[in-house]
Amino acid sequence: MKTVFFIPVFLIASIFLVNSAYGDAISPIRQLNAGIIPSEVVCNDGLVRIVDHAKNKSACVKSSSVETLVKRGWQEAPGRQVQATEINDTIKPISTTKVEGVGVKKSTTAVYDHIFEICAGSIDLVAPEVIIKSDIETKTVIISADVTANSCIISAATIIAIDDESIQSELRNQDSIIAKIASVRSDIERSILQLEEERMKFATILAEQDGETKKQRMDESIVKISQLRQSISGLKDDLNRYYFVLYDVPKSKTIQQSKVSFTGSDITERSVKIISLTPARTEGVFDVALQVCAGNNPISDPMISLSSDRKQSTLKLNKVIANTCYKTGAKIDATLQESITASFVDSVSDTIALESTIRELESKISQTRAELTNLTQNTINPDPKRIHQLTEEITALRADIVAAKAMYHQSLYKAYKAE
Repeated sequence: MKTVFFIPVFLIASIFLVNSAYGDAISPIRQLNAGIIPSEVVCNDGLVRIVDHAKNKSACVKSSSVETLVKRGWQEAPGRQVQATEINDTIKPISTTKVEGVGVKKSTTAVYDHIFEICAGSIDLVAPEVIIKSDIETKTVIISADVTANSCIISAATIIAIDDESIQSELRNQDSIIAKIASVRSDIERSILQLEEERMKFATILAEQDGETKKQRMDESIVKISQLRQSISGLKDDLNRYYFVLYDVPKSKTIQQSKVSFTGSDITERSVKIISLTPARTEGVFDVALQVCAGNNPISDPMISLSSDRKQSTLKLNKVIANTCYKTGAKIDATLQESITASFVDSVSDTIALESTIRELESKISQTRAELTNLTQNTINPDPKRIHQLTEEITALRADIVAAKAMYHQSLYKAYKAE
């Protein structure tokens, strides 16, 4: 009887068993717990997404297992496919030199400076991570600077080894999800350019004299702006979902020149203001022109709550650069014109705070890595205690950055999924 019961359990386990590595999506269970809906769970390359709608579950399995699981009530949910971009990133060693004057307990071991070059392919290589291995030690080196497309940078790390010939370096974040991120980012940039052109056109229409022709052109422009915003929102939904699933969320320790807006007032803080409100050609509908401003900090993904006595909607806009404003338009149903209001949604404050935290942490980790690089490469007798201290600081800062970025992209994903 034991054999009869244990064999099916083993088969089910083998179906769901997949290997994880850096750059892979976090597990479907983690994604579901974080609020990603089952039909949008991200699977690693070569795996198929299946969904059990009755139990609100999702899994990533091999294609050979799909038929078996479908018979058990699961459904295949391939979803919208995003074309991957070829990355072709490379890493090659430049030199490996023994560091003199650094004591190691065993006389057969030594500390080496391993110099290597990282090159990006057709897309930018963001925050590349390198694994340095020897016959004694394995360590992860996080490069502070991004590598722009079709360019290279040189970096270094220290590592303990018996045989310097055993030292190797490997680039970790060559992954299909990162390629998909690049593809989606490219689509977003293209759509944003179209949106910028349409908003400039809308601003020009606003300056024209009132009349039926102006109303018609405003109506057409607002429809086009709305369509482009909807397209960008969908792409940003995908982008933040891909970003989020790359992070396995650890427990974090923490998380003067006057600028003038379109209305002539100084930009002192983030704000949203209705600058024009006119009845549309359809009765009970109003064309709304908005001015959205950022204070000293940029707003990466501004979301505006537009409300009236008949309707409430959320406008998901494009980035506002620090100390600047832009105009945009929207439509809203209303009985009373004076009931129409606009304000930032609550999540904007959270994302701004997280962005600020991430910037501060990245600045700290960049400075710490620079000190470590200088200590290991430019100092004749580097202090091993200081090297260890800096390594500990980098490890802690890295964990905090990963946690903050996971929270940031999770917040944006949920905001873009909200109606």
